Amino acid sequence: MEQTLLEDWLRVASSPSSSPSPEPATQSTPALAANAVVQAWAEIRSCVQNKILTDAQRAALELLFRHRRSLHYADSQVKLLLALMTEVTCSDPSLMGYARKFAILGVLAWVRKRYSGIAVTTSSSQKQSPEKLVSIVQTLQKALDDYPTSEAYTCEGILLLGVVCSLASVPQDLRTLCCSLIGVYFEARKSSILRGSIAEALAGGGYAMSVCHEQHLASIFRPMMQLWTTDPGSASSQNAAEGSYGYQRLENPPLKDVIMILHLLDYLGSQFLSRYSQQESAGIQVLCEETLEVPVQRVGQEVQSAGLMASFGLLRSLYRSNPGKRKGPSAKAVNPKLLFLIRSLEDFVHRFCENVVPPGVSMSTFGSSILHGGAYADGVFSQTPNMLLIRCVALGVSRCPTFPGNPSILRCLVLCVFEDVLRLDPVYSAYLNEVVIGLVGGRQNIHEVSEEVKVADDLDAVLVAFQVHTESFVFQEVGALARALCEQYRKSGEYEQSQTVKYVWEFAKKLQSSHRLFVATSGKPPSHTGLSHYARTMEKFLESVFLTVVVFYDTAVVKDSGKQSSALEFAALALDTFSCVEYFRHLQIKEYVEVIRTAVARVSDSEAGSVYFVNKFPHYNDIIQLPGPSNLKVAYAWDQDEVQSSRVLFYFRVLPVCLDNLPDAVFVERVAPVLFLFLQHPSEQMGKAVHSLFGAFLFSKVETEAANSTSNVKIPLRSNSGPEPDLLLREQLVVYYAERAVELFPDVTPFKGLVSGINSIARYLPAGSPVVVYCLSRLAKRTQALYTEEVSAKSASPPQETSSRTESASVDGRKVSIEQMGVAEKLQALLLHLILIVDLQVLPELLKLVASLVLGLPVHQQTAALEEVYDIVAVSDDYTRKPLIIPWLQTLSFHIFNNQRQVKRAPGSRL
Repeated sequence: MEQTLLEDWLRVASSPSSSPSPEPATQSTPALAANAVVQAWAEIRSCVQNKILTDAQRAALELLFRHRRSLHYADSQVKLLLALMTEVTCSDPSLMGYARKFAILGVLAWVRKRYSGIAVTTSSSQKQSPEKLVSIVQTLQKALDDYPTSEAYTCEGILLLGVVCSLASVPQDLRTLCCSLIGVYFEARKSSILRGSIAEALAGGGYAMSVCHEQHLASIFRPMMQLWTTDPGSASSQNAAEGSYGYQRLENPPLKDVIMILHLLDYLGSQFLSRYSQQESAGIQVLCEETLEVPVQRVGQEVQSAGLMASFGLLRSLYRSNPGKRKGPSAKAVNPKLLFLIRSLEDFVHRFCENVVPPGVSMSTFGSSILHGGAYADGVFSQTPNMLLIRCVALGVSRCPTFPGNPSILRCLVLCVFEDVLRLDPVYSAYLNEVVIGLVGGRQNIHEVSEEVKVADDLDAVLVAFQVHTESFVFQEVGALARALCEQYRKSGEYEQSQTVKYVWEFAKKLQSSHRLFVATSGKPPSHTGLSHYARTMEKFLESVFLTVVVFYDTAVVKDSGKQSSALEFAALALDTFSCVEYFRHLQIKEYVEVIRTAVARVSDSEAGSVYFVNKFPHYNDIIQLPGPSNLKVAYAWDQDEVQSSRVLFYFRVLPVCLDNLPDAVFVERVAPVLFLFLQHPSEQMGKAVHSLFGAFLFSKVETEAANSTSNVKIPLRSNSGPEPDLLLREQLVVYYAERAVELFPDVTPFKGLVSGINSIARYLPAGSPVVVYCLSRLAKRTQALYTEEVSAKSASPPQETSSRTESASVDGRKVSIEQMGVAEKLQALLLHLILIVDLQVLPELLKLVASLVLGLPVHQQTAALEEVYDIVAVSDDYTRKPLIIPWLQTLSFHIFNNQRQVKRAPGSRL
């Protein structure tokens, strides 16, 4: 920080943490042509000699001002600049202000280089004659008194006064004069400072306060804290509260400005604390006392927010320099005075937060009275001015990560992150109002219905406000706010942690429900609706929501799971929350995977955890019905609801791990209805997940003893100490599954999913179960029906190619892959491979079904099927079932051979 100008450092430090830091203004500029610079200075000299500034010198001023930091200022040029500040007149006040602003900055650069070389106090400063500094201050004072022209350069003037104060060689009386002038200008020129470059003004005040006596500190600090005070009845104060349309527009003060105050006080605290051990200054104590005297309730929010940021800035410097935090041989005894200051400032912040969000307010009431007044206004959810203070608390804690845990701080962070920064309610509400009134898709007769026009205007205004919100300072700080929330969460008690986890869960459920309604009523993804202009903005917003939720639950579940009694609940809520934001996920980060892995392991470890988690699964009625007001009339198709489908798909992928400890009755009641519903879902990805889940359900709680692996006799066993499988329920589900899945093939049921489900039925149901035989018969009938449909389709269509795939494959000597087969051939291949999977008690029935199916095919297809059976049996080492298969295979071969001979003997036959 010593090598950077304070005003530049304030700009960099107060920039959003999620955006690249701006380059400091001290960077060098491209070299200028010498003749251009000489010509520009000649224009300025002519102006001073004539004592009048005209438009003819404007280009020269602009050139020098644009490259002012790379210019070298000689003593003669400084004289020109001082004369330009007071001895030149101009008919254009704006041009005069521009010229004096350049003159002040030029003199400032000369003073820094001539007297100190850097912008802070140093013991190596050269001893210079004070007369020149006195002349500069007097000239500057005269220029600043020229009101209203001085409004253009008030901030730069304060900076020059502050730099003069910070010089080691400046006389004490001149330093006192500069401090007094700075205090006066801060109090009398509020509007000029706020409209100008506030970083320069704050830096000037910082330079002055870092070296002035304690009695002058208050004269600068107090008006600095009052900078943003406005008349409650003024237009500016009213405009700050109106027109927000659900998104708080903080015009007074801007958040970036109050962040500058935080870092300015951090700088001052560090300066004072570096001299504190030698007892050279008690400035840190004076600053703390002045900060603590800022009333919490008897001043406006402007002063409160500035005072709050000042306290956070002082705490940053105190935490950093507190010897008690050091370890090892260099550690010193804790300074009791510093500890007292720290405790006093922390208590001040705590009291402040408790006034904003009272301790008795539960997080379950957030989103109603605390922030928004709990009422809609013209279709737009309105916010109260309390959000400014809550934002300041949250931003202050995010810049002061070592701040101790406190429930009021945690509540403010939760409110700021989820009820302000990541809030989409205004957009959803305004859009839903327009849908209900019937304006979406066209606005016919719009001039006849004033209410419709008003609601439409509200939606447009909300969308514009939403766009501005996503570009705002506080939204760009969402990453830092999320980290601060996690830090405070880890430092909080079990009750506060539980309340926070439940609140985030409720927030995600509400967001998912609202977005589901939003997408369903638009009928298309956001990028294809009338909101397409804001589609990328909304996508960016929802990505931030997803990442914030992941970061929070990474802390709540993985890094700090709390006590064992709450860890199970937190894990289940984390998984349900992730299901709600699954639709917004466009990337997979390692924290996301780690949270899921940890949470699933935790809930699946016991029956209670599995049941608790499954009870969060969406109900059947919630899936087939669209949430929303009763007067909302839209066509809704559950299988087109991408938002809800994403949530269900997340559950289908996670549930298989929990089934060993989940009672079958709970699965049948909570999961099975949705599972069978989504058997009809058109998505192949969803289809695979559904069939895999059903197979995992049949596999759960059932094991095959290794000793019986040769005979494939399956014995249902209890897995560990989990619940016993309900075989009757399972067989009932299998029958229903077989009917649904087989009949929907190939239009809906994916082949790989069907293979997974049928394979599980054959393997994991009890040996000799009639349900397995029923499923195999359904599969054989469906195969025969598909072959019949293929023959009918071929006979109805004109002949195209005489050779079938099977014939061409046999000529080439190559086998056809599953992907190249027809739908009937795929089912036939599945049946043939089941010969090696079903148990021995079911095998005879399967062989009958296969023989009947094969013999009903055309002769050339019979031969191909026979060859496939030969190949399957040949690679098998199951010598227990081969004695049953080989005689059957010989008999089948005999019948096929006879069929071929009969076809050949028939007149005009053709194989």
